[in-house]
Amino acid sequence: MFYIHGPRGCGISCNDALNGRFAGLQDPDALVECPRSMMLRVMWPDYEPWSATILLHPGTSRADLAMCVSLYAQRFLDESLTKCLRDDTRWRLGPGAITLSDLELVGLQPVTARDWQVHFRVRQATLQAV
Repeated sequence: MFYIHGPRGCGISCNDALNGRFAGLQDPDALVECPRSMMLRVMWPDYEPWSATILLHPGTSRADLAMCVSLYAQRFLDESLTKCLRDDTRWRLGPGAITLSDLELVGLQPVTARDWQVHFRVRQATLQAV
């Protein structure tokens, strides 16, 4: 989990993480225990499942992991623009809809030893506007 200081509890802005801004992240320098090679999986409503393999170096910190996953979140968004399964989805990705600046990285959940499900939160204001 990516816990932050303040009332929201968890969820760091993917945009902040990608740009190295970790002021609100709790224990950003703490080392995380995870496999060197991980398969990230994203299940986004009304879109095809997406996955990518990431390689991590020994001694990866919580901040490093947040930055790396946010980089792959941008890749997910870029690759998913044409893979929407429904025209009328409220979960549309891309310009004029949900973008990286709307996503918060909440955490990663192990599905198997190497496969990890990414959990995002979409800012509430974004969902109301879409």
